[in-house]
Amino acid sequence: MIDAMYTESNTGRLFAITDSGALARNLVEVMPDGSYVSRGAVAKGPYSFTANTVHQMAVCAADEAKLYIFDLNANTLTNIPTDSFLGAIKVDYDDGYFVTLLPSSVKFQISSPLDGTTWNGLDFGMAIGSSDFVYALGVIHRELWLFGSQRIQVFYDAGSASFPFSAIQGVYVEQGIASPETLVKMDNTWFWLGRNERGSGTVYRAAGYNAQRISTHSVEYFIDQYGKSTPRKGFPPNYDAIAFSIERGGHLEYVLTFPSANPVNIVYQNKPQTFYLGATWVYDVTTGLWHERSYLNPTTGMRERWRPNCHAYAYGKHLVGDWKSNTIFELSDDLYDDAGDVIERVRVAPHVNDEMKMISHNRFKLNMTVGAGNVLDPDPRIELSLSRDGGKTYGSPRGKSLGKQGNYKQMVFWDGNGCARRMAYKVVTTTRSDIALVDAYVEIEEGLS
Repeated sequence: MIDAMYTESNTGRLFAITDSGALARNLVEVMPDGSYVSRGAVAKGPYSFTANTVHQMAVCAADEAKLYIFDLNANTLTNIPTDSFLGAIKVDYDDGYFVTLLPSSVKFQISSPLDGTTWNGLDFGMAIGSSDFVYALGVIHRELWLFGSQRIQVFYDAGSASFPFSAIQGVYVEQGIASPETLVKMDNTWFWLGRNERGSGTVYRAAGYNAQRISTHSVEYFIDQYGKSTPRKGFPPNYDAIAFSIERGGHLEYVLTFPSANPVNIVYQNKPQTFYLGATWVYDVTTGLWHERSYLNPTTGMRERWRPNCHAYAYGKHLVGDWKSNTIFELSDDLYDDAGDVIERVRVAPHVNDEMKMISHNRFKLNMTVGAGNVLDPDPRIELSLSRDGGKTYGSPRGKSLGKQGNYKQMVFWDGNGCARRMAYKVVTTTRSDIALVDAYVEIEEGLS
């Protein structure tokens, strides 16, 4: 598994954490040609990275509260001993200081200015505005945000001689975080999976110093089911969830994954075991819409969580770390498979219903990419399935050609779709070619009530 990836902004160098099992976690540097160099062993994550302006990169391994400083000039990895350094579950950088969050507490500690190898045990602050522990930390707009299980407090560099960071007066966000690894900086603000004393499972973005809900009731329904899965050890609150962001093609995406969602009981080597399919949901900031992403396992035929476990933009490419192997893949619209396996694209339209009247569905037509066949898929196809019971069950799929390469006038439609009071349409394609579904149209006639 690739646990984490980070591009150091000043040098453009790409680093990753590889995990081959117990005691086999390594910080590796990935070169532009895809080769890599091991830079040293690290403790168990989750991981956070940051860097300062004097060629030091900090790596925090949360499960064992370890902090490492990698010297970008000497290429050496140093484990910061826990004497004056008090331990860390998160690290970020603000105004010349590495800032770390202490485990199971309200404390955060700062390094010496521009030196992540030197720490003073008295250089710490406390988020004491509420009684809940702080589980996540991040810096944005030169402000230090501390996310508790119920509330958020914000600090800034006030320049005091004794300790530079002070709480911003009057700023107190009445919304906490349900999983520390869901905190992502994107679109000039924060995104996270929220929690407070009234409940959890809503996704928020920060709008100034307010928490703005962005998840829908449908997405929240599924998140509630995932909350019943096994949480990550040592990370209260109650969700095993991770997130990262991608910005490409004008779309800003918040990728939210639940690794231990959808448990399946199987028998392996004559022993009953529980296998977690997981689940991945993506919020497109540009369109304001959610969709689910998955990986179709060709061996089991089951849909698992999306293969990317983390993301970094490096060497002019969008690179993603695989959760199923120690492999880094390129993410591109010009690639039409999941590491050699097919991508199953599914779109379900809203139910067609008019006061429960019987409706005759004469023609269903798609406005989408046609004529994009290639050597991988010379005759791309798409299938339509119909549900006459509001999406509970679907009939046998009917296939149509998307046009061979160059056939840009191909029409994609289905006639004679029958009658129903609540018709639902589902289209599925596994084509290995360029694909874009723009819109769909249905020609109907109303019958008897």
